Amino acid sequence: SLLMPVYNPEPDCLEATLRSVAAQTYPNWELCVADDASSDPEVRHILETWAKSEPRLKVVYRSENGHISAASNSALELVTGEYCGLLDHDDLLEPDALMHVALALKLYPNADLFYTDEDKIDALLMKLGAEFLMSQEDRIYVFQKGELTAKFDAKHARAYHFKDYVVKDMNKLFHGF
Repeated sequence: SLLMPVYNPEPDCLEATLRSVAAQTYPNWELCVADDASSDPEVRHILETWAKSEPRLKVVYRSENGHISAASNSALELVTGEYCGLLDHDDLLEPDALMHVALALKLYPNADLFYTDEDKIDALLMKLGAEFLMSQEDRIYVFQKGELTAKFDAKHARAYHFKDYVVKDMNKLFHGF
């Protein structure tokens, strides 16, 4: 399950994000979207149109803006999958991104958290380079109970952006957002 809070995203960015999820080679996903009372009517139109044609897309429309934390929790309430990850409304997934995560889940069934790396792209969709310099094979990190803080802090001294995580039980690990 992918959680995606949205609030007045650029329509083109939102469409591109939705297309990148729909294009996944791994078929067993659901995208749980919480519109955080966007004032742009185009956002609702895009989400309604996609929801009609894509049964794996679930959308909740919040009546008032609660910001990213409340919207993420609203999206979390829609989840039916065993694992969930976070996606921003301006993220793009490579077509095999979820397949790689599913493979990691199969290889490490006792893991509680998976971290996936990201590349930055500009408005022209040009890669600006990997945030961390590493090989393609070293782009998913697996953490089991008791080792999260030590391993993660040692390897990545940066502010954590939780959109890069896939966790088995979001409420248990983070107590919501």
